[in-house]
Amino acid sequence: MPQQLLRRLFEQWLQQGPQGQITPEIAKKVGELSDALDQDAEQVYKELSSEQQRIAQALFRRITESRRQAGGSKDDRPVRRPQTVAHLAAVAQTSENELRRVIERFEQRGLLVVRPTDELDKVDLPHECLCLKWKRLEKWIEDEAQDAKTLRFLADSAGKKSHLTGTALTEALLWQEAGRLKEVWGQRYLSSKEVSDVDNWVKESKRRTDRLNQLLKGGFIAMTVLAIAAVVGGLWAFSLYRRAEALAIEAAKQTKAAKENADEAIKQKGIAEHNTKEAKDK
Repeated sequence: MPQQLLRRLFEQWLQQGPQGQITPEIAKKVGELSDALDQDAEQVYKELSSEQQRIAQALFRRITESRRQAGGSKDDRPVRRPQTVAHLAAVAQTSENELRRVIERFEQRGLLVVRPTDELDKVDLPHECLCLKWKRLEKWIEDEAQDAKTLRFLADSAGKKSHLTGTALTEALLWQEAGRLKEVWGQRYLSSKEVSDVDNWVKESKRRTDRLNQLLKGGFIAMTVLAIAAVVGGLWAFSLYRRAEALAIEAAKQTKAAKENADEAIKQKGIAEHNTKEAKDK
């Protein structure tokens, strides 16, 4: 917005010791018209504590929405969704006083506005161009749309009794551990009962996966024992075979030696008989 650029130009001019004219160099330094709003919003955000930054993210994600997310349109341009201070405090899981302190920081720079209504005070953007110019908010809106898509997928799985596995289960468990399936946030897209059903279905999917893993683990152990038994049995059988083979070889050797001894005895007997005969003839 032009007022953001004008404010930053003036502030930069003051910092440089308010003398002379506001030059193009000063305008470039503060981001010019295209980036002045982004730089202004980033400066406010980065000056917040880590807890206040968390609150700011929850706040801005709740008061904005992409048109595609809102009504199934192919138009991704963001729209404003003003919310009461009380509702935003519940979404951000903080007190209204702490939320107002964060709001005031952005309000001072013209980045948020609080309007009194019949439904108490409502927090809104002064203009939708903040959604387009503040890069961080643009990313938050994309993340919100993706989270909404994930939540609806989980609700669809719970409705169809289709157990979650793999990456879907891992992501759902992370949400569960972070308390997201217990938050007011999910009621933006689903009823309280549907959010509760999703939470219970994630738990059931976890129990089913654990049981399956235990069965697989038990089967693996049994297969391992059988495999070891088969290896041991094979080694024992091979040992018996080698022993029998050695005995057979030894028996063959002994048979050969006995035959050789018998042949030698017959030969010696023949020689002796021949010598006896020759002696008688003489």
